[in-house]
Amino acid sequence: MSDPQDPLYLPENKHLPDDYPSLLEQVPDTDDEVEDGDGEEEGEAQPVTLRDHLTELRKRLTRAFLIMLAGFVICWPFADSHIFPFLFEPLMRHMPEGGALIFTSPPEAFFTYMKIAFVA
Repeated sequence: MSDPQDPLYLPENKHLPDDYPSLLEQVPDTDDEVEDGDGEEEGEAQPVTLRDHLTELRKRLTRAFLIMLAGFVICWPFADSHIFPFLFEPLMRHMPEGGALIFTSPPEAFFTYMKIAFVA
């Protein structure tokens, strides 16, 4: 490690203090000191089946969907009164005097507020 371009380069005249903890001292020496959190020993590990993977994927997707649904429900009441004006205020500043945003079809306003609440 004598290359000064190396990010881990330490010049010879600069030494770490003797009591400085080494990173190697903090790493466990053997694999049996490392726990994987499920309480099983390394020899008792069972192979994970495709069904187990799909069950875990279903749980995660369901949880993500429920969190997004909760966020949508929380943001929906504020889409018209707070979020929409905040997003379109820069555009409204540069519109001519008396200008206004219009919706070209009846469901467009509803879906615009839905999209704003969903993304917010």
